[in-house]
Amino acid sequence: MSLKEKNLITAFYTSQPAPTIQFSGYEWEVKQGEKVGPGPNNWLGTNESVWVDDQGKLHLRIIHRNGKWYAAEVINKETLGYGTYRFYLEARTDLLDPNAVIGLFTYDSISRDAAENDFREIDIEFSRWGQSGNANVGQYMVQPNNNYTFKKSLTGDWTTHAFEWTPEKIFFYSHHGHSETSPNANYIINQWTYEGENIPNSKNEKVSINFWLNKGEAPLYGKEIEIVISKFEFIPN
Repeated sequence: MSLKEKNLITAFYTSQPAPTIQFSGYEWEVKQGEKVGPGPNNWLGTNESVWVDDQGKLHLRIIHRNGKWYAAEVINKETLGYGTYRFYLEARTDLLDPNAVIGLFTYDSISRDAAENDFREIDIEFSRWGQSGNANVGQYMVQPNNNYTFKKSLTGDWTTHAFEWTPEKIFFYSHHGHSETSPNANYIINQWTYEGENIPNSKNEKVSINFWLNKGEAPLYGKEIEIVISKFEFIPN
């Protein structure tokens, strides 16, 4: 994500109120705006693109309305700090439209030192970044430029993705199915530990989940797209 996109995100977070939803025991802001990062994208911010169903599952949709494509994002209203951030997805993230991006991440938009600390951004992302032949669909990242990419081939919709954040290291992991830990080695999709100099401290970061279009470009296949997040969990250290 470029600095220009980060500034656009920061401008959004600090300039206007937003509708909210309840999901997994937390209150989340629903992003709205036109030509706002990342991307930049348009964000409709209504229940056409973001909603929670009767089973408590979060739905995010990339949709086409009035000649424009709209992305979807929710931002937790609490700062959770160090601990384990775990996301339970129902989506074939290995078969995404090449222009679609799923982001599971922390982001600090309000601290005075946010920019100099790379916005305290820790990412799990899934995308082909506009290249249909790109096999490295998965990415773990600690900003500004510490990333680990990996290939991903799923056997079903259910996957679990998490990062464990401490002052000393960040451990990322992904596995098939929905569980706190992988039942055995056959379920593991990938893992990575970062112990470098860019581990952020905790301050005013919020965890967010988004579904957006790379560079704001229309889906390559021209279709609306939906993902489901069954649950989000946070376990403090």
